[in-house]
Amino acid sequence: LAEVMNLMLSPVLAAGGQPTTLMKMCLSSMAVVFGNSRKAVPTEAVHLLWGQLLRTEPDAIHELGDSLTPNQLRKRVRFISEALSSLGMLSTTTRPSDENGGAGVAYVEIHHEMQAKYAIDSCREMQFSASPAETIRRWHEAFASAYLAKKVESDRDGIEDKCRAYALEHLLYHMLSA
Repeated sequence: LAEVMNLMLSPVLAAGGQPTTLMKMCLSSMAVVFGNSRKAVPTEAVHLLWGQLLRTEPDAIHELGDSLTPNQLRKRVRFISEALSSLGMLSTTTRPSDENGGAGVAYVEIHHEMQAKYAIDSCREMQFSASPAETIRRWHEAFASAYLAKKVESDRDGIEDKCRAYALEHLLYHMLSA
C-alpha cells in the first residue's frame, strides 16, 4: 500500500524527469502539524501552511524556484489540494461560520486513518533537508508565522479570518512546538 501511495503522490515532472515530492510534503505536513488531521481543520489554515512551505522549504524551492508570484503560489497550493482530493486522500466539508448560518467555511481532513499514518511515516522516511524533529519544528513555525502574517493582513484589509476559531484554540500549541 505504501508503494502505491508513493507512486500516486510522486508523479514524474515532465520538465526534469524527476519525481516531485511536493504533494507528499504537503500531505505529511498537514498530518504532522494538524495532529494527524483525522479531525477537520479549516482549509485556509492548511493552505497557509502549504503556501509558507512552498516559499521556505529547501526541497520546494529547489523544485519550484524562488520566483513565484503570490498568485502563482496560491494556484500551486490549490492545485495540490485539488490533486490530493482527487486522489482520495483528502475529504472536504463546508460548515456555517456562525450560528446565523453565515457564509460557510471549508474544512479538510485526511480521508482515512491509514492515509494519515502513511503521511506521518513519510515525514520520518523522507529527508526534508533536516532531521524529522527539526522538520516538524520548522513546519509548526511555518504555520504560526503564516497565520500571524495573514491575520495582520486580514485586520488591515477588513477581510474575514476563516481560520480564526481554529487559531484561537490551537495557535499557542503551534508556537510552542516551533
